[in-house]
Amino acid sequence: TAAGGWQNSVVAQPGHEYLVRVYIHNNAAANLNLVAQNTRVTAALSTTTGKSVPITAYLSADNASPQKVWADVSLTSAQDFNIAYIPGSTMFYNNVTGQAGRSVSDSIVNPGGALVGYQSNDGKIPGCFQYAGYLTFKVKAQFAPTASADFTVSKTVSKHGANQWVENYVAQPGETVDYLLKYRNMGT
Repeated sequence: TAAGGWQNSVVAQPGHEYLVRVYIHNNAAANLNLVAQNTRVTAALSTTTGKSVPITAYLSADNASPQKVWADVSLTSAQDFNIAYIPGSTMFYNNVTGQAGRSVSDSIVNPGGALVGYQSNDGKIPGCFQYAGYLTFKVKAQFAPTASADFTVSKTVSKHGANQWVENYVAQPGETVDYLLKYRNMGT
């Protein structure tokens, strides 16, 4: 998020969270006194697992023309992954909220989206740049665990019923033996 840090495509890494930013602006001139009504933001998070996963943000208002606009960003990786929304992470920033921001409902990821507004989350955004704002939310990249030597397996053998466990036992033809298998999880 440093200067120049915002991008339309980012390489996802295991365990990392990503901040998605949506610019919100009613471009009507201030002297027209036009207020966008029922202004909503919807974040469409792909449920796919793959090497490129898109996120689409939709901005809509009942009295806007066009009524809905959208923009896409994507996370990519050499490994398959998916993304998950981080509940409670959606914030709106503008001249009223300053750097503290204002929390926005988690319904942003539902089809109806979440209301945003200039003074409160009432869906009303007046026209002109001084009323513009940014909405942000976080997602997490989820990768399948990779195979590693985070476990041990051992096998020992004993003459049936003797409980004298050894790694090698020379059994006689027709003799019954017992095996002891041990698995130990050394990872998380």
